[in-house]
Amino acid sequence: MPQPHQPNQIILPTYITPIDCPKCGAHAHLMRPSPALTGDGKGEIRTFECMKCGEHTKTFIKDEN
Repeated sequence: MPQPHQPNQIILPTYITPIDCPKCGAHAHLMRPSPALTGDGKGEIRTFECMKCGEHTKTFIKDEN
């Protein structure tokens, strides 16, 4: 029996505020968010790149839901 059509989930882009580069202090913008591969699978790893020196910084954001 055919499955009913499921509409695609729309994910709206959100603005992530740049962080300060730990190396030079300039703005580092979000380059790549990715799901965190933790035991509970709830969270996100965000990779920021500095616009001045090119330094990459990763942060972990835990999903509270």
